[in-house]
Amino acid sequence: MNREKQTQRKGLKSGLSAEEHRRKREDSMNEIRKSKNSEALQKKRMMNVSSTTSVDSPTSIQQIYIDQVNSNEEAQQLEGTIAFRKLLSMEKNPPIDGVIQSGVVPRFVQFLTHSVNTKLRFESAWAITNIASGNTVQTEYVVKLGVVPIFVHLLADGDEEIREQATWALGNIAGDSVAYRNYTLDSNIVAPLVHILQVGSQKMSVIRNATWTISNLCRGKPTAKFEVIAPFAPVLGRLIHHHDLEVIIDATWALSYISDGTDSNIQAVIDSNVVPRLIQLLEQHFPHNVQTPALRTLGNIVTGNDQQTSYCLEKGILPALKPLLGSSKKNIRKEAAWTISNITAGTKEQAQQVIDSDYILPKLIELMGANSDFDVRKEAAYAISNATTWKNYKQCQKLMQLGVADKLSDLLIAKDNKIILIALEAIDNILSSEASFSKDGSAAQFAATFEEKDVIDRLEALQDHETEDIYVKALKILEQHFGASDEDENLAPSVNAATGTFNFQAPKQNTHTTFNF
Repeated sequence: MNREKQTQRKGLKSGLSAEEHRRKREDSMNEIRKSKNSEALQKKRMMNVSSTTSVDSPTSIQQIYIDQVNSNEEAQQLEGTIAFRKLLSMEKNPPIDGVIQSGVVPRFVQFLTHSVNTKLRFESAWAITNIASGNTVQTEYVVKLGVVPIFVHLLADGDEEIREQATWALGNIAGDSVAYRNYTLDSNIVAPLVHILQVGSQKMSVIRNATWTISNLCRGKPTAKFEVIAPFAPVLGRLIHHHDLEVIIDATWALSYISDGTDSNIQAVIDSNVVPRLIQLLEQHFPHNVQTPALRTLGNIVTGNDQQTSYCLEKGILPALKPLLGSSKKNIRKEAAWTISNITAGTKEQAQQVIDSDYILPKLIELMGANSDFDVRKEAAYAISNATTWKNYKQCQKLMQLGVADKLSDLLIAKDNKIILIALEAIDNILSSEASFSKDGSAAQFAATFEEKDVIDRLEALQDHETEDIYVKALKILEQHFGASDEDENLAPSVNAATGTFNFQAPKQNTHTTFNF
């Protein structure tokens, strides 16, 4: 069965198929990266840590430095450029605007292209890199000076420090916005950047910066053109095996961005042979800033077609997800439940593998409880509701034996409409499975269990709900599975199939017979 890929979750409604349960999310992509520890900074400034030479206060940029930069003597140019670079490398509040206003930045750009002095070109590149690490207006200033194609050209420079600095500058520019990401990609950066990582530099900072730049080139919505960033996938497949934690983190985030797309994107990631390593990153107690992008990438992969989901199951994703459902980190628990929900939204056999787990199903039901964080609770509810989609009696019986009725009943009184609909869908599927299993209708064990958990009272209360989808679904369940009486049906308005509106019937007239005495 082929499932249609969704870019964001659609609300459940009566009669949804397994295909329509397949969901992806965009909104939580930013939420999971709020912490600095979750991902490398989108921009970064190269700090001056080696020099002890003092510079003047940034509030009083001396004319002497400006004159030196504008001098025709190479030694003066270098001295002035170094002075400005040191100002721009200050850890707190570097005077980026002041340097721009001094008028020296175009001169730095000239040094990049016209000077044969390697040191001067390097210092100029460093200064521009730090300007590009600023806000969008400051980044825009250097982009309009034409630095992007210059830096792309410098990726093949004979000096490794200049290549590294060019990489860093391009990463800052690409990390500013989707527009500059696309502009940088369109400037033919991919091949020389891949080459830097393929030749195998011995300098760790080069590898780190190139990996970080690739991550910025792959991130952002709308996603980058797949055909442009596809060559990064096999390189990233090697980098996630690197011994350096920073390289692993950035490479894994980049893979998560590439996999957040079509089935073709997902297949390119699978073909780079990363799935076993990603599962290993979940299993071997790596820190959460490694587990988070690894989990996100795997979660994206299982939103793909049935074969792609099955591949992850064959490689052992479920055992790796088990401990994550009990993680101390809320986002890890949430992402793990979301990943499982996309597995249970797959084929009947894929849902069965989750149901057969000796830990996952009970933990998901536990996470549906009122003590869980709401976001985690909702993802767990989706995972369970998706598992009922096939209305298979044996599968639903396992859920009922594990106590899902109590949790679903509690969800009916939640404050969130979507989670109520999730619960209604699951209850309807479970009761439908029993009705189908017992064709003569003699078995009513599930219905009796739900009644014990106050489901009938809560369904009746939902008939006063302001949301029509909730009212209609609750009424349907009462009528089909709990034998609502004719009197109850007369009190409740029906729904016009053509217009989707309620048909309110006029009250019956109380007629009296008149007797003549």
